[in-house]
Amino acid sequence: MPLKSSELALRLGFSKNKVLKQIKKLENLGLVEKKGSGSHTHYTIKK
Repeated sequence: MPLKSSELALRLGFSKNKVLKQIKKLENLGLVEKKGSGSHTHYTIKK
């Protein structure tokens, strides 16, 4: 299920900035896929 960074931050109890930094690392490793832009950005785990 695709989630926004703000949704992940709420579920994990971390700041949005911390979540975005970690997502970027996972994205660079090819583990997470980013779809959309701005407030319509969602992230999914690649299979």
